[in-house]
Amino acid sequence: MITKIGSATSATAVLTVYNSAAATLSASAYTNNQFKFSLTGVPGYSYIVQASTNLTSWASIYTNTSPFTFTDASATNYPHRFYKAVH
Repeated sequence: MITKIGSATSATAVLTVYNSAAATLSASAYTNNQFKFSLTGVPGYSYIVQASTNLTSWASIYTNTSPFTFTDASATNYPHRFYKAVH
Protein backbone atom coordinates (compact mmCIF):
# COMPACT_ATOMS: atom_id res chain seq x y z
CA MET A 1 0.00 0.00 0.00
CA ILE A 2 1.35 3.44 -0.98
CA THR A 3 0.32 6.45 1.03
CA LYS A 4 0.80 9.92 -0.43
CA ILE A 5 1.95 12.29 2.28
CA GLY A 6 2.58 15.43 0.27
CA SER A 7 4.23 16.94 -2.76
CA ALA A 8 6.60 19.73 -3.62
CA THR A 9 7.23 21.72 -6.76
CA SER A 10 10.68 23.04 -7.54
CA ALA A 11 11.86 25.72 -9.92
CA THR A 12 12.43 24.71 -13.53
CA ALA A 13 15.94 23.42 -14.13
CA VAL A 14 17.97 23.67 -17.32
CA LEU A 15 20.57 21.06 -18.22
CA THR A 16 23.16 21.89 -20.87
CA VAL A 17 25.52 19.18 -22.10
CA TYR A 18 28.78 20.11 -23.86
CA ASN A 19 30.58 17.53 -25.98
CA SER A 20 33.93 19.00 -24.87
CA ALA A 21 35.30 21.50 -22.37
CA ALA A 22 37.96 22.60 -24.88
CA ALA A 23 38.27 26.35 -25.27
CA THR A 24 38.37 28.36 -28.46
CA LEU A 25 40.83 31.24 -28.72
CA SER A 26 39.75 33.94 -31.17
CA ALA A 27 39.76 37.64 -32.01
CA SER A 28 43.51 37.93 -31.54
CA ALA A 29 45.16 41.30 -32.03
CA TYR A 30 48.47 42.99 -31.35
CA THR A 31 48.01 46.67 -30.58
CA ASN A 32 49.78 49.17 -28.32
CA ASN A 33 52.55 46.61 -27.65
CA GLN A 34 50.03 44.18 -26.17
CA PHE A 35 48.73 40.85 -27.46
CA LYS A 36 45.06 40.19 -26.85
CA PHE A 37 42.63 37.33 -27.56
CA SER A 38 39.19 36.15 -26.49
CA LEU A 39 38.57 32.77 -24.90
CA THR A 40 35.24 31.00 -25.19
CA GLY A 41 34.54 27.68 -23.52
CA VAL A 42 31.96 26.25 -21.17
CA PRO A 43 30.30 29.30 -19.54
CA GLY A 44 31.43 29.73 -15.93
CA TYR A 45 34.13 27.03 -16.26
CA SER A 46 37.69 27.98 -15.23
CA TYR A 47 40.42 28.04 -17.84
CA ILE A 48 44.16 28.61 -17.44
CA VAL A 49 46.08 30.52 -20.11
CA GLN A 50 49.59 29.16 -20.53
CA ALA A 51 52.47 30.65 -22.51
CA SER A 52 55.64 29.23 -24.01
CA THR A 53 58.57 30.50 -26.02
CA ASN A 54 59.57 27.04 -27.32
CA LEU A 55 56.36 24.93 -27.39
CA THR A 56 57.99 22.56 -24.87
CA SER A 57 57.96 24.40 -21.54
CA TRP A 58 54.63 26.01 -20.60
CA ALA A 59 53.96 28.47 -17.76
CA SER A 60 50.52 29.30 -16.36
CA ILE A 61 50.07 33.07 -16.63
CA TYR A 62 46.34 33.73 -16.15
CA THR A 63 43.18 32.03 -14.86
CA ASN A 64 39.57 33.12 -15.37
CA THR A 65 36.10 31.77 -16.06
CA SER A 66 34.76 31.58 -19.60
CA PRO A 67 34.12 33.70 -21.53
CA PHE A 68 36.87 36.30 -21.10
CA THR A 69 39.39 38.44 -22.93
CA PHE A 70 43.08 38.03 -22.09
CA THR A 71 45.67 40.77 -22.61
CA ASP A 72 49.40 40.08 -22.39
CA ALA A 73 51.05 43.39 -21.58
CA SER A 74 54.50 41.75 -21.50
CA ALA A 75 54.31 40.35 -25.04
CA THR A 76 57.05 42.73 -26.23
CA ASN A 77 59.52 41.00 -23.88
CA TYR A 78 59.52 37.88 -26.08
CA PRO A 79 60.56 37.52 -29.74
CA HIS A 80 58.12 34.57 -30.05
CA ARG A 81 55.40 33.58 -27.60
CA PHE A 82 52.77 30.87 -27.95
CA TYR A 83 49.53 30.52 -25.98
CA LYS A 84 47.15 27.73 -25.08
CA ALA A 85 44.22 27.28 -22.70
CA VAL A 86 43.78 24.30 -20.41
CA HIS A 87 40.92 23.32 -18.15
